[in-house]
Formats: sequence, C-alpha cells, structure tokens
Amino acid sequence: MKKIFFQYLCRLTPTYWLTTVSESYSENKLNHLLQNAVRTTSFYAELCETKKNLSLSDFPIVRKKDIAGKEEMLIPRHYNPRLLRKVSTGGTSGLSLNIYRSPSDPIKESRFINYAHELITPWYNRRVAILRGNKPNNGIFSYSNGTLTLSSYDLNKKVITTYLQLLRHYKITTLHVYPSAIMLFCKYVEIGTDSTLPHLKGILSSSEVLTKSNKTTLLKTFPGVVIIDLYGQNEHVAFALSKNFEPYTFYQSYGVVELIDTGKRHANDAVCEIIATGMINRGMTLIRYATEDYVTVSDKGQITSILGRSQDYIINREGETAICMLHTRDKTLKNVLEFQFYQDTPGIVEFHVVVNKKFNDTDKKMIEEDFYTTYSDLIRGKVVIVDKIPRTSSGKLKRLIQKLFIEV
Repeated sequence: MKKIFFQYLCRLTPTYWLTTVSESYSENKLNHLLQNAVRTTSFYAELCETKKNLSLSDFPIVRKKDIAGKEEMLIPRHYNPRLLRKVSTGGTSGLSLNIYRSPSDPIKESRFINYAHELITPWYNRRVAILRGNKPNNGIFSYSNGTLTLSSYDLNKKVITTYLQLLRHYKITTLHVYPSAIMLFCKYVEIGTDSTLPHLKGILSSSEVLTKSNKTTLLKTFPGVVIIDLYGQNEHVAFALSKNFEPYTFYQSYGVVELIDTGKRHANDAVCEIIATGMINRGMTLIRYATEDYVTVSDKGQITSILGRSQDYIINREGETAICMLHTRDKTLKNVLEFQFYQDTPGIVEFHVVVNKKFNDTDKKMIEEDFYTTYSDLIRGKVVIVDKIPRTSSGKLKRLIQKLFIEV
C-alpha cells in the first residue's frame, strides 16, 4: 500500500513539466538556490562571504576531495542532519561521500524515473522486470505489485529459458536493467534460445555505461523495442536520457549542467566533464559539483555518448591517458560471455574474459587485432580467460580495474 501511495505522489506532477519548464523559471530557481546556499550553509558562506549578487560562475567547482569530511557543512541550517536520510556514494571513483537527502528528494527523483518509463509505456499499462544486481530471497525470481525481479547473480545459460518464460508469463512490457546484466542475458539468448517476447515494449538502462555497440546488440536480440538510457548518480545533481541512438538530453529542472572541455577527443568528438548544480535535493546543497563523469560532444553541440568516470581511462606506453573503449568487429566477442579490462602497467591492458566452449585461438586473435586497430602499438591487449568477473556489493560489473594513477 505504501508503494502504491508513493507512486501516486510521484504522478502529481505531470511528466511533461519535466521537459517544458521555462528558461526564466529555471533561472529564478537557480538564483534562489545560490543566494540561499550562502545564507544557510557554512560551506558556501565561507567560500563566498565577500561576494554579493552571486551568479553561478562566482562559485568554484568543487570535487569530492574538497567536501569529503565536510558534508554536514553543505546542509542548510534549518535542517537537522539526524532527520535527513543519509546514503553513501559507492566509492567507485576511489572516495566515498555521505549524501544527505531531504524528505521530498525521493519523490522528485522518482518523477524523473517515471518519465523515463513513460517514454516506453504508460504507467497504467506498465509491467516491469528488474535485472539490476538483485537477488530474491527465495529462488531466482520474485513477483510483487506488478514487478518481476530476476536474479542477475544466477543468470546463466541454464536459467535463460526460465527467465524468458517468466517474462512471457507476466506479460512484461519494460526491462529495467544494468547494461552488464542485459548484455550477458543477450549472450545466452544468442546461443540458440527463442527470445520472442510479444509484450516487451522497451528497455530502460541505467547505472552503468551503455555503448552504441550494446544498443545494436539489444535491438538485434529484441527487434522493435525502445531503448532508453538513463544517466544519473547518487549525488542527484544531474539527469540525462537518450532514446535509441539519439543524443542525450540533460534536464535543467533536475540539475543545471555545465560541460567542461578536457581538451581530449574521442571519435572526433570533444570529451567534457559533467559539472552540475543539483536542483531537487534541498537537504544538501551541491553547486558546480564535479561528477567525475565524462561525455562526448559533437561539433554541433550534441551529447553523443556517456563515457563514464575517470577510472574508465587507461595509460598508453608513452604515459598518455586514453579512453578505455575497445572498438570491436561484429563477431569478435561472439564467444565471450563477460569481460573486464584490467591495467597495472602502462601500455598493457589485460582483457579478462568469461567464455563459452566455442572460444578458441581465432577469437583471441580477433580481440588482439581489435586492440591494435583501436590503439595501434600504444597499448597492447592481453587476453586472460577467467572463471568469473567480480562484481561490486550492489551487483554492478566494473568495466575497468585500474591500478595506475589517472589524472584526466
């Protein structure tokens, strides 16, 4: 009953509002947030105490290291920290923060998530299956309140037929997934299983990087579905969506985003860091927060891809940083079930793979050739066959284990 009431609250704001907020309204909200931050938080009072009529550019860019251990200084004085919900960031960037959230934050956050779902199917006709690092208490699945939860920990070729049968039985319209989990799902389907899902309308991906190659695989496995890729983070400062192969759109009513050019290029596009000012969490003010997430921006100003965090970079043999993104041919990974990059030596990247029985020296050679095509002789790829790829406590697959110091 609580879940149903919460969903009702989330729908009180029409989803179209998220995309039609006027520029003047957003600017007024931002100005109010900036002035309020200086008046009510000790952190920004110290930074900007001598300035008046502040604009966004008057505030410095702050990084995790700048606020680690000072999180309560970012809480407005009229909030009691003990009455706020405290969550910790995952620490995937090497440093964990405590994030304090106001009571209204989860409702506002869910409005945006609901909007992403609405792009696939309306709420009254929506039946969702979750494949996102969950492990049901009893068995490989659970079903409650119109939501089917599948265990991604038990995902293997023995259960793929059962999972497909469950998706058909419950007439699932939307798959909400981790990219790593759904790509493994697709690998097992490719082995020869019938993947027909007559009720499936779309796939909502979040929490990990979904590449263009991943999208191509999804559309090949599930023809005709809509793919919505959602970008967000635990800090709740920026939110973006992409439909199929369209550019990503950031929503200013969630967070005001600046894209700072790093001077690097990827596939002829500029690589920019996401700097964001959160607009939905009143319990903790983050202004010009460096997310350590990167995007590519075309010459036309379109956001073409989400690259991920700074730890998604590798070092070539000349000591230069490069984006960890291997350009593979269609058949290169046909016998690879899962993979992970690993680097502890400049110029050498281990490519850890979980493989099927058909994997052979030809597959290995193709991977090595694709490494050379991507990086020439600056980075050598070394294929290492492993039994399993370790995951984080939340079930995510880290694409790269980077042991070297990276400064982007």
